[in-house]
Amino acid sequence: MARPSGPSGSPTGDIGVLDYNNTDGNINILPLLKTIISHKIPVWIFSGDQDSVVPLLGSRTLVRELAHEMKHSITVPYRTWFYKDQIWMTEYGNLLTFATVRGAAHMVPYAQPGRALQLFRSFVKGQRLPNITQISF
Repeated sequence: MARPSGPSGSPTGDIGVLDYNNTDGNINILPLLKTIISHKIPVWIFSGDQDSVVPLLGSRTLVRELAHEMKHSITVPYRTWFYKDQIWMTEYGNLLTFATVRGAAHMVPYAQPGRALQLFRSFVKGQRLPNITQISF
């Protein structure tokens, strides 16, 4: 697990440089997500529909099971959201949101920067993703 380290690389109690290793990918973040959500802090998880590293179906299932385990019901059913094209999202208990980013692989901001920015913008503003297309005149 990543641990703060001092200048010599020895663990310290101070927040410093994080030293990651090849086992960090196996860390279960579900307990952390549960803690965050239990403190009423919104969490958004998104996945590219072309992600071969963490497939869309696996991410969607994980979020649905997490919501079920925390007894959050669906507040917004799986529906489209728009940014120049349709994309999908669902929301559980007004705190846990899962969004699919069309045309994106594992690194969503790299593959779809406009859509990633719309996700980030909506999250920071505390707004739901737009569900109508933007008409420009």
